[in-house]
Amino acid sequence: MGVAVSIFALLWILYKHLRARRSKGNDGAATLLNRDGSTFAVGRRLDVGRLCLFEGIPYAEPPVGKNRFMPPVLKNPGEEGVLQCQKAPPKAWALQIGMVDFIASIVNGQGFHPLYSWLLCIVVRIGLRVVGTRDMHEDCLYLSVTTPAPTPTKLLPVMVWFHGGDHQAGDGNRTPMSGTDYPIIKHGVILVRVQYRLGIFGFYCHNELPNMGANAGFLDQIASLKWVQQNIEAFGGDKNNVTIFGESAGGESVTLLMTSPLSRGLFHKAIAQSPNNSYQLVHLHRDFQHFASGKTNGQAFADFAVGPGAGQIDRLRELPASSLAKFYEDWRTEGKQGFYPVIGGEDLPTHPLAAFAEGSQHKIPLMIGSNADECTLFYNRGNSAQGPSKDGEKSFSEQHVDYMKGFRENEAGVLSSVFNEDSIELERLYSGLNSDALKMEFWGDFMFGRKVHWLAKHHSRTGGNNGLCYVYFFTRVPPSSTQTAGAFHAADLAFVFGEYSSLLGKLTDEDISLSKRMIAYWTQFATTGNPNPDLIERSPLLKEELDFVQWPKFEGENPRWIVFDHSIRVEPVSRLKKYEVLNRKTERIVESIVSARC
Repeated sequence: MGVAVSIFALLWILYKHLRARRSKGNDGAATLLNRDGSTFAVGRRLDVGRLCLFEGIPYAEPPVGKNRFMPPVLKNPGEEGVLQCQKAPPKAWALQIGMVDFIASIVNGQGFHPLYSWLLCIVVRIGLRVVGTRDMHEDCLYLSVTTPAPTPTKLLPVMVWFHGGDHQAGDGNRTPMSGTDYPIIKHGVILVRVQYRLGIFGFYCHNELPNMGANAGFLDQIASLKWVQQNIEAFGGDKNNVTIFGESAGGESVTLLMTSPLSRGLFHKAIAQSPNNSYQLVHLHRDFQHFASGKTNGQAFADFAVGPGAGQIDRLRELPASSLAKFYEDWRTEGKQGFYPVIGGEDLPTHPLAAFAEGSQHKIPLMIGSNADECTLFYNRGNSAQGPSKDGEKSFSEQHVDYMKGFRENEAGVLSSVFNEDSIELERLYSGLNSDALKMEFWGDFMFGRKVHWLAKHHSRTGGNNGLCYVYFFTRVPPSSTQTAGAFHAADLAFVFGEYSSLLGKLTDEDISLSKRMIAYWTQFATTGNPNPDLIERSPLLKEELDFVQWPKFEGENPRWIVFDHSIRVEPVSRLKKYEVLNRKTERIVESIVSARC
């Protein structure tokens, strides 16, 4: 009986999920006009005509052929004639390694019936492995714009979303854990989603490329922001009120964009949710912290894929995109160093950790935060973001992997090797690390929490009059009494965008209340640079009045954050001492970054 019920429940939810995705485009065409009355773009009406979606808008020339590995070439929409924006664009080529396990970890941690979880994980694995690459294409530099309908009479704030995925995976067409964008749009903003190049296609370096070709995917993000400046007014957006936001690697992209000279003036506020991309510290020209330089790593990959000798870039460009992606997947499967944003070029002169400490980041309002249980999905996986280092030395990332694997057996030894003289104090702060729960909290703080605190502390100190900073801590857990995921990595996305994926069940009434308030804080910040709505605000979602807790700005001397759970509250940063001790290592890293410039 239990088997039949589980299978029926799974089939019913899959049906609802697919039906919901199909129904997104059933409300007719949406036409956007030029000032002279001619047609500029044709999109789709959504949600009984109350929203308009324009997707598949090319913001740069296709990065194919001779343009592979090259910086993006910005595209002029006028060259396209009438923009046909009624079909989702292809996804960027992305690594599937780890993504299957990541999604399966989310499912298994929800507290579903074991059989249901098992069946759902099978569906996820089949979907990602069989269908996952079907919509991938090297011609991927597209964005989508979602607006209220009809076209607003006054220009609205613009929110530009950069997806996560460790700069190796992810999809700009939709948000994981969220079904639609409807609620956030109804709060009076224009939403822009961006596809950008990933992994080998986006961050490959080689000395045969101009400026070694580094950070093409990051330059894609800058190109999309230039497109917004040139074109968003046609969609009802205010080019002088642009907020960038992202989660995980998308949050890391936000901090990178805040430190790039090439992005100055292209946006005016920033939101970084759980910023991280496996904590890369790769330099373009020289080895650093036991990481091979981008140049050295690029040469090694070319030797691996097409053999040594001159003309490697031409030979790499001759490979079909699927073959290049397969070579990269094999490369990573062997534990080799991947391709990520690198520092040392004119686009990223230094690492955000150093830039924020020195005060060279953009002086704009910043909202930043992390989740209480960031590590529950990673703790038992132990995948290395960077491969084995040269000469048998342990890279910084390998120390992370050793930590995760060894911590379950010998936490004292791993602590000592990674944190040196701070290990004794850390073991005391985390109550001896005598349970997996404490070890996971430690690792989540190490990967995410301490970095958020570092950036917030220094931005509040060096950000100037406009550098206001607001910090949050997300603690909501799944409703099942048997859940093990906690406030897991990316759990906040459903609440920011306002709808949980039907594959993971429905939001409870308390969840919906929390989501309404989080959306209000996010969109208010995008509107004014201050997340605080009126203490009593009428919700555009259900027209009822909502009360709000006043969110204080972050101050280094007396740091407080807002805690997002079914009961929203403001309190002193509860993990402050832990972050301070963990950041002693960050201080040593920043000192190394600064000294390496000499």
